[in-house]
Amino acid sequence: MVFHIPQKKVPVSIVKIKLPLFNVAEGACGYADLHKATYGKYSAGLSSMLFNRGSTCGACFEVRCVDHILWCLQGSPSVILTATDFCPPNYGLSADYGGWCNFPKEHFEMSEAAFTEIAEKKADIVPVQHRRYH
Repeated sequence: MVFHIPQKKVPVSIVKIKLPLFNVAEGACGYADLHKATYGKYSAGLSSMLFNRGSTCGACFEVRCVDHILWCLQGSPSVILTATDFCPPNYGLSADYGGWCNFPKEHFEMSEAAFTEIAEKKADIVPVQHRRYH
C-alpha cells in the first residue's frame, strides 16, 4: 500500500517540560483526564496556527517523520494524534531555535511514546508531514 500525505512539513518535538498553563491532565481543550479518555499518548499540543483558537480541539491528524535519514524510522510509519492541547508561543526564542510554537509556525507537541513511533527518541525535533485524519 502506498501512502501519500499532500501536506507541508512541520517540526514536531517531544514534550520534555511543560509549564502548567493549563491542567496537564486535561489540556487546553478540557477533555477531562486524557489518559482515561483513550487519547493518552496520542494526544498532541498544537501551535497557534494549527490550534486556531480551539476550533481544532478533537481533530485528528496523521503525522509522519520525513526527510531525515538519521532520525526518521525506516519505512516512515505514521501516527494518528488527537488535538487536545495548545502549545503556547515563546517569542523570547527565535522560531527556528526553541520558539517552535511561535506564530505562524505549524508545530505538534506530542508524547515521547507517540514520537518514538515515528522517529528515534534522541532526535527531539524532526520534520514531519501531516494531514487531517477523519
